[in-house]
Amino acid sequence: MIFIKLSFAGGLILFLIAWSVAYINLADVNELLVIHFDYFKGANFFGTKQTVFAVLAVGLLILLVNFFLSRVFYFRERSLAYVFAGVSFFAALLILAQIIVIMNTNL
Repeated sequence: MIFIKLSFAGGLILFLIAWSVAYINLADVNELLVIHFDYFKGANFFGTKQTVFAVLAVGLLILLVNFFLSRVFYFRERSLAYVFAGVSFFAALLILAQIIVIMNTNL
C-alpha cells in the first residue's frame, strides 16, 4: 500500500509543479498559444491559457479516478492496483513535460 500512496503523492506533487509553472508563465498572456507543434507541418493546434489549464484539470481528474480505482482493486487484485498507481505517476510526469514544452514553445 505504501507504493500506491507514494506514487499518487508523487503524482500530486508533479501536478502542483505543473500548475505552478503554467500559472507563473501564463498570468499575463492573452493571445493564442501553440499547444501542438509538428516539425513537418508546423504549429497545428492553438488554444488559450484556459486550454492549458483544462489539460491540467483533466489530468488531475484522471489521477484521482485512478487513485480510487487502485484503492478498490487493492484488496481484490493487488497487481492491478500497482499498475494504476504506476501509470498515474507516469501520466503526471508526461503532463508536466507537456506543460514545460508548451511554455518553451510560446514564451
